[in-house]
Amino acid sequence: MADSLIIPGVPYIGSNWQQYLDGPQDFTFPSAMGSLMRFLEPGTDRTYRFFLDVSGMAYQQLWHLEKWDSAFDNVWAIDDDPVAPIRRCFAAAGYDFRLIGNRPVCERLPLIATALPEYAEGEALRREIITSLQAGKPLIALGLYSGAAVVAGYKDGGDTLLGWTMDDMPRPFEADESGYWRFPDWERLTQAVVLVGEPNEPTPLRDVCRETLVWAVEASRRPTVGEYHAGQAAFTAWANAVGQGTNLVTDDAEALKQAHMAHFFASLVVAEGRAFAYDAIERAAALEPAVAADIGAAMDCYHLMHDLVWRLWQTRGGNGPDEEAQRFASPEVRRELADIILRQRDLDAVAVHHLARAAEAFGVRPDDLPPPGEIERAAVARAEQRAASSGANRGAIERAGVDIWLRNTPVRRFMEGRDCTFVGALEAALASTACPVSYTDLMGYSGLAFRTRWMDNPEGRETTWGTWRWHPVSPHGEGPDELAALTRATGWQFRREEFPTDPDSLTRQRLITDLVMSINDGLPCVIGRNTDLATVYGYNIHSISFFLRDYQHPQEAELRVSDRDPGFHSPLIFLSGLGEQPAPRDALLSALAVAVRNGERSQEDGFRYGLDALQAWEDALAGYDGYSAEERDLLFQCNWWCLMHLVDARQAAVDFLGANMDLLPGDGGAALLRAFQAYQQEAQLLGDFAQQHARFILWWGGGASVGQWDAATRQAQTGLLAKCRELETQGLQALGEAVEGAAR
Repeated sequence: MADSLIIPGVPYIGSNWQQYLDGPQDFTFPSAMGSLMRFLEPGTDRTYRFFLDVSGMAYQQLWHLEKWDSAFDNVWAIDDDPVAPIRRCFAAAGYDFRLIGNRPVCERLPLIATALPEYAEGEALRREIITSLQAGKPLIALGLYSGAAVVAGYKDGGDTLLGWTMDDMPRPFEADESGYWRFPDWERLTQAVVLVGEPNEPTPLRDVCRETLVWAVEASRRPTVGEYHAGQAAFTAWANAVGQGTNLVTDDAEALKQAHMAHFFASLVVAEGRAFAYDAIERAAALEPAVAADIGAAMDCYHLMHDLVWRLWQTRGGNGPDEEAQRFASPEVRRELADIILRQRDLDAVAVHHLARAAEAFGVRPDDLPPPGEIERAAVARAEQRAASSGANRGAIERAGVDIWLRNTPVRRFMEGRDCTFVGALEAALASTACPVSYTDLMGYSGLAFRTRWMDNPEGRETTWGTWRWHPVSPHGEGPDELAALTRATGWQFRREEFPTDPDSLTRQRLITDLVMSINDGLPCVIGRNTDLATVYGYNIHSISFFLRDYQHPQEAELRVSDRDPGFHSPLIFLSGLGEQPAPRDALLSALAVAVRNGERSQEDGFRYGLDALQAWEDALAGYDGYSAEERDLLFQCNWWCLMHLVDARQAAVDFLGANMDLLPGDGGAALLRAFQAYQQEAQLLGDFAQQHARFILWWGGGASVGQWDAATRQAQTGLLAKCRELETQGLQALGEAVEGAAR
């Protein structure tokens, strides 16, 4: 017997996937199978992801409640028959195999102590390994430093084996001159060896696909495997252990770190398994096009499960194992992690609902599948109800590589007749849904087309917006009142949240998780960023950056902004469903009533409204000479920002009334026409003035400074605002008469 032998060219398995592989391969038995097949059959399409599916490891979820263990990378643990995953892989590959247990090691492992077809030890096991290698066939050593290793040679008469295994941690081996790792103490660690036999007829692909679908359903629906909770029950047990701190020791740093790592490896099972759980089922869709929709729906669930793993990791926060473990000790953090785990459980349940339907299309009788449990039925019902009432257009969802986004989300910029960034961002968010709403209608239905608001706080009282005398947010409209008005008029439901600026805030992380869910439901969001509102219409699959439509960067077709960006702020507005849409006439009357109420509204939180706001604005300009330099700078900014918005709003009022004129006949219609004419005159005056003084409007490209804001310009604007008050008086009175006339 030769003292050494090396089989060159056996493909790598291990942690350095960026250099050697096409993606992570953290489950080492499927990785080893892929290596063997690429060596035996160069160019094969049956590689890691195929065997991850076929073995069943892609669909596993296990949790041992007392031990805080997920059986990560343990091929023996995922089936009641520990040999079944290996058997499925070799049958699909089309090769015989021999599985030989290393008796002294197996005797210490209950799962395989008596379950393997044959055992050997010492010299006999060494002889089997060397014989296989001398025949030119690499083999798999299970349990060698990781779940599995590929053996490609030996030295020292077999005392040292050579090959590949996971290499992301310090190990008691080093690289051989051949390039392989050296395994000098293999006999002490190896649980079993898998020897490749002769080629045979592989299991027909259709049967492989059917069996994989059945396994995926069984893996999710069965409650236990051996001592482990399994499938949906495992997600529940894992969430309970994390959220309630079951058997969690927080005052022992090492025990806490071990518990955190157990949680991490459970999440890694989801990340890797669900990210790649599509090879065999995609082949199933190709073989049986009738199942394509169900396969696609299941894959959407698995993609989102993977993304939510990143939400687990980002929500936990921390830099390095010690800090991560300390944050994991926080009950508040763990409760949020538990909520994400339960979301993953429900997605797994919905995916399996679809895979069960696909299995039936492949000829599997429903009675041959375990029935769905209460968790699955409830999760499917919630998903179906959400899909029916969300108002989303799921056909707008696009995926490419590590990105997901909603197509048809328009670019936003100033100077295009959409200068209210809240309404512009909301219009962009609604554009990809099943029920888009135009900018004009959003302005009209919200009441913003008719509203005037001006901050007037000369005493410096404390308000929501601070103690400023004037404030640039005066024309903004992203408040609860406007959202409520839009719901009444359009049927769209909104959820408005305060978004913390602290990137480590648990509330902020929770809202980012909700944002990820919303995008996957086909619904963009509106968020504050810097001085404006923006549309979030997608994210990087790690959810570490958002895709935005931002008024300040219209030239960037794909604006990516870090989730930790300090410029993000409140509000964060979700589209939370589409209810019953009122008749157009009712929607119009609702909008007109809002406009009238705003015109008569008393001062609130420092803001004046309607005619009172225009008068306060005039007074502010008239007092310019008595202000400090800082006050003049502030007034300059607030004045031109508010004027630009007033120009935009009144043009929207004209467009809105003109489009809806025929909805009110008789006296109501006559009054609506008078309102239209008043706002039309006001819009013309405002538009002409703004164009003549565009040099002061920064957002239209103007470059003039406060030093160039002369008395003549201020006096001209004061006269303009006085004329606007006259026309507003006529317009608001006519709108009130239109509402009253329609009621008669």
